[in-house]
Amino acid sequence: MHAEKERIHAQGMKERKLYWQYLNGELSSSNRADWSPADPRMSPAYIHWSVEPTWSCNIMQRLGTLGDGGKEMCDAKRLLTHRQPLVYSFGSKLECDFERQLKKDFPTADIHVFDPTPGVVEGFSSSQCSKLVSFHPTGLGGYTKSLYLNGINSYGGRNVKLEDLLSIQASLGHQNRVIDVLKIDIEGSEFDAFSHLAANAKNWPGAKLIMLEVHLANENYGSNWKNGLKVFQKLFSDFNTMGFRVYYKEINPYDGRRCVEYALINDKYLR
Repeated sequence: MHAEKERIHAQGMKERKLYWQYLNGELSSSNRADWSPADPRMSPAYIHWSVEPTWSCNIMQRLGTLGDGGKEMCDAKRLLTHRQPLVYSFGSKLECDFERQLKKDFPTADIHVFDPTPGVVEGFSSSQCSKLVSFHPTGLGGYTKSLYLNGINSYGGRNVKLEDLLSIQASLGHQNRVIDVLKIDIEGSEFDAFSHLAANAKNWPGAKLIMLEVHLANENYGSNWKNGLKVFQKLFSDFNTMGFRVYYKEINPYDGRRCVEYALINDKYLR
């Protein structure tokens, strides 16, 4: 069974490489009758098409709500059944259905939620989430910096703090611990965050599972679609280099063209 999974993964990675060549204009679609015409100038959805799951988990389990917010876990009972699973969740919006279900299934889990959004920072202590997790008013980025945030729950715009993952782990005394579940929804900052992480991968203990929403903004298609394709390809090339395989993909029900959920497993923990 494992050999067959590896064969399917290798075939999926080959298809991904060919499709990227097609989107970059290096390969004609006439060579592949099974490919639909794709024009990334019209929609970032065509860029998201290039990455599909290449790995099959033995047991899939959804934690949290249906639709936006819930996450698909891969072989959770096998990967998280140790003394104190470490969970990092970046991006909150005061929603904690996933974290609540995870805490119920794994009562000893050490769950940390990070969100610098002013409305979240000011409202978290009075939310139901505060009883389940440790909260940190810090955002995830490629390096430590101040970011002017103007959007959901931002109260008209404020400066917030972003840090890279290695610095965050070190500040919490987790610099030598593998993160069991790394959940990320940070509205586009994921590209800088993982670019920095890939460049410093030798210093990172790693993660078992990553649940990530990838955001391709308006400026990443139309006349600037090549930039969107470039950062998207780098993100998933970095995942491949770091040993992560996509096992699940889900279109965001509110903005399926630009925002897609991906779930990945570290190949050190495959079975």
